[in-house]
Amino acid sequence: MITDNPFVYPMVDPNGRMRPQMGITLRDHFAGQAMQGMLANPNNKLTEDRAAQWAYVVAEAMLRERERRIR
Repeated sequence: MITDNPFVYPMVDPNGRMRPQMGITLRDHFAGQAMQGMLANPNNKLTEDRAAQWAYVVAEAMLRERERRIR
């Protein structure tokens, strides 16, 4: 599992301060994007559970590639 999984889209607290430690993680963002692309395929035959698992497999691969390119 990749350890560099920062938060994206930081949230604003009630006092108007940005809270970068809150919000959706990059892994979740990547998984959501992968799921959206997969579900756009009308020939998709995966169950919801398998689609969610697949989306996180893709997200992990994207995080590994991101880490490789940053080095």
